[in-house]
Amino acid sequence: MRLTLDCTAEQIDAVEAILAAAKARGEVNFGLHRQSHALMTCLVPSGRPEAHLHFLDGMGGGYAKAAEMMEAGELAAVSSR
Repeated sequence: MRLTLDCTAEQIDAVEAILAAAKARGEVNFGLHRQSHALMTCLVPSGRPEAHLHFLDGMGGGYAKAAEMMEAGELAAVSSR
């Protein structure tokens, strides 16, 4: 699962604690990258404006940074706040 969340620092701390505990039990592997801004790209295929797509990711690296963290096996989140 890949997702971008808009939440408070306290909320993401709670999410990270839940994920870290699940990782310690061997249930999940995860990557997490905190940042202050997101970037949305809208793709509108020519002639089909009703079929447009939105791509949302973190402005500071987003999914790529989280994947790097996961591959490195790091538990601490990378932050670019």
